Amino acid sequence: MTWERETKFFFGLGRRAKKLRLTKIQRIENLQLYKEYAQERQKFFDKALKNDVPFHTVGQTRYSSGEVKTQEILFGNPLLSDTVPEINEHYLFHGTSHKNIESVLSQGLDNRLAGPLAKFGAGVYAAESSTKADEYTDDSDVGLKMLLVRICLGDVFVCNRRTNFSRAPCKSCSKDRCTCNHGFYDSVMADGESRFR
Repeated sequence: MTWERETKFFFGLGRRAKKLRLTKIQRIENLQLYKEYAQERQKFFDKALKNDVPFHTVGQTRYSSGEVKTQEILFGNPLLSDTVPEINEHYLFHGTSHKNIESVLSQGLDNRLAGPLAKFGAGVYAAESSTKADEYTDDSDVGLKMLLVRICLGDVFVCNRRTNFSRAPCKSCSKDRCTCNHGFYDSVMADGESRFR
């Protein structure tokens, strides 16, 4: 689904370009994965404290076209009550094939399993728009499945052209293979090359 304003939902504007009907929203929680997520999230807090300043929001970052849209749409929603904007924690959509859903739910998202044709290199891909995530789902006899995931972007590198990174780039030279030891960004956001971020 893609949000427009606060109350209307539009489906099938992605590769399927047909009308779809939302049949079920299901909250899925895996306590072990959440514990692991909380430990990784703590590293972002530690990094921000070490630097004595919160990370720039996505909207404050060079090449960015604005703040994360899912955050704007969900403003005031209880879903956001325990997300932390200072470490760029957001809800984003993740699309995957039907055969991968169970492993994602039990093992989490794994950047090592990115497809070989990933546009920006190996990584966990998420999008503001379900229309973009829809492109990575597949039709099955039980319909399409998509995830709305809570994700920490940390210190975000926003790029306005396609670059195949092995990891988020260096803060000094913007290269992913660097020895200058100025520290690396935590995530990469593509903005400007297509209509989706």
